[in-house]
Amino acid sequence: MTHQLSRPITLDGPGFLRIEQIIPGLLPVSRATFYRGVRNGTYPAPVRISNSCSAWRKSDIKVLLEELGGDVCS
Repeated sequence: MTHQLSRPITLDGPGFLRIEQIIPGLLPVSRATFYRGVRNGTYPAPVRISNSCSAWRKSDIKVLLEELGGDVCS
């Protein structure tokens, strides 16, 4: 098992976030609720990075948080 040092999540600049960085750190909902929101268009869709890896654009998550009226980490 590897241990990663947790770094503050920044939404500035280009890049991607994995689900583990979004839930619950930025958006306090369950994974099931988040994926349901993705399916119905409430939350942004992920981008396929490879055959087995999806992530969300930082810019899409930043817009989502602004629309929800939450504090945005910069």
